[in-house]
Amino acid sequence: MTKYPTYKDSGIEWLGQIPTHWEMLKAKYMFQKNKREVQDGDKVITCFRDGQVTLRENRRTTGFTESITEIGYQGIRKGDLVIHQMDAFAGAIGVSDADGKGTSVYHCCTPKGEYLTYYYAHVIREMALKGYIQSLYRGIRERSSDFNYVTFGNCLLPVPSPSEQRQIVAYLDYKSNKINERICQRERESYKLYLN
Repeated sequence: MTKYPTYKDSGIEWLGQIPTHWEMLKAKYMFQKNKREVQDGDKVITCFRDGQVTLRENRRTTGFTESITEIGYQGIRKGDLVIHQMDAFAGAIGVSDADGKGTSVYHCCTPKGEYLTYYYAHVIREMALKGYIQSLYRGIRERSSDFNYVTFGNCLLPVPSPSEQRQIVAYLDYKSNKINERICQRERESYKLYLN
């Protein structure tokens, strides 16, 4: 992406400098937490640490603690910004690609304005990867995590224009696809060498 002409200090250590015309807003003014009823036929959705939020059956169905009664489960809808309260520090933040249901440790959020959930999933994952989310934890045990909605709501987030949000997501998706293609190519080359 091309550089912006001028930048300013965001005032946030994990973020650093941002373009001069961007604002900073608390998440609670940008996103509302939903608590939807589960619908008949809803299947279980999982928020994975790599940022994918999808029906569990799309990835794997083993290795999970299963709930017998699903007390506290909530409805999740396609396009929701989903943040795993206990695993956010490890990147379990993304946008749901399906309708379904999930445990109550998920914050299922929808924007209150022109805030692109895909853009903010990237931003919040960056907060996690830089260790900022973990620095907010109040527990005394290492990796004892609780990124509750009040804590999230008080986090300042950068606010580009809606068109910039879309452009940034398109750029990141393009670069990610290129990287994934290169990884697959290297794996194929390594496999061929192994066979020879």
